[in-house]
Amino acid sequence: MENTNGIRKDLHERIFRWVISCLKLIRSIPRDVISIVIIQQLAKSCTSVGANDQEATTSSSDKDFISKYQIAKKELSESIYLLKILQDLYPSLDVKIQLGEAIELLKIVSKIILNVKQRQV
Repeated sequence: MENTNGIRKDLHERIFRWVISCLKLIRSIPRDVISIVIIQQLAKSCTSVGANDQEATTSSSDKDFISKYQIAKKELSESIYLLKILQDLYPSLDVKIQLGEAIELLKIVSKIILNVKQRQV
């Protein structure tokens, strides 16, 4: 997990920055009957990723840790789906940064879950 300068980037900070980026994107979405529902769902799913990441840091066991990251993984998947919907409904809306980062975070979280599960065996 490195940025373009080759410096290690903290996952928690990366998730936090992605959540903020999604919330800022939400501010720019045109308001109509359809977008209101998507906006609410995206706000819930992206903030849930951050909340579960934070909860995982204080987990009491590997099982609890995995549980928090599995929820984060599901919420990332939902966020990706909602960002893709927004991309198709509002072509002028640029969601590439948020969508790309969500896909990368999903891969990282999935790998974390796999590594902890393998460590338990």
